[in-house]
Amino acid sequence: MIMKMLYTVALAFVVFVLVSQVNADPIQGVSARTQFFSGTAVRSFVRIIREANGDQNLHVVQIPTILGYNLATDAVVNLAVPYLIKELKTPDKRHLDARGVGDVSLVGKYRFYREDVPRGSTQFAMLGGLELPTGDTTKRKDGVRLPPPLQLGSGGVDPFFGLAASWISAFHALEGGIQFKYNSRHDGFRFGSVTNYDLAYAYQLYPKWPIENAQLGLLLEFNGEHRERNILGGNKASASGGDTIFLSPGIQYIFLDNALVETSFQFPVLDRVNGKQLHQDYRALFGFRFLF
Repeated sequence: MIMKMLYTVALAFVVFVLVSQVNADPIQGVSARTQFFSGTAVRSFVRIIREANGDQNLHVVQIPTILGYNLATDAVVNLAVPYLIKELKTPDKRHLDARGVGDVSLVGKYRFYREDVPRGSTQFAMLGGLELPTGDTTKRKDGVRLPPPLQLGSGGVDPFFGLAASWISAFHALEGGIQFKYNSRHDGFRFGSVTNYDLAYAYQLYPKWPIENAQLGLLLEFNGEHRERNILGGNKASASGGDTIFLSPGIQYIFLDNALVETSFQFPVLDRVNGKQLHQDYRALFGFRFLF
């Protein structure tokens, strides 16, 4: 079912793009810019994740709705409400699944430095927020409670914070950042803390294509993730935690002054885990952003 969804979304995206200054944030990583174009915005996407190890594989579909509101020129807040689908196929051919609303995130960003030059800008920002325990943590299959990674939420209030930097010119952009997330304990279990780091380069390939205000941009991102070991009871789980780095090419097409569509595929170039775990296979994203 998930693979059919991937093919359908990919086909719809390609058809849409064919018929229809670097101005948008990176697709996967963070940016120091505090405005999507300029104003209040909505963003959504379908992200499909596949992890596997031998006869066991996990498919996850994430469909968040993200609302952004500019409190001031240098400050923005975002509310993200995700819908999740998780399906695990075990070596003994069992299928475990869960679907529903996940943990809601509230994120704030403050741009504390901006220097503009003709056709260019350098910016720095700090960001932080909370992931709130709105996702179900009691999903069951055949009367047995699903393990924490298959649940829709973590069960705790999880804070995160980070820094981001952006250099933007008429046809190029270089942006990066680092974020740290502390996962709190719930029912004797705690996911390991996570550090994400990103670097993105964007090139405006076809300005004014095929109409005056349109832009077609190419992106290449490196997205890294360091995961500490999970805590079960008072002990660290040996088969948990690790490091992954993705190479993430992408395309953004701004077809109106206030709207774009985008896609990105992530391929692991490094995937080092502790113990026997699922390995990253691929991630695919198809989405849109709209200013209203």
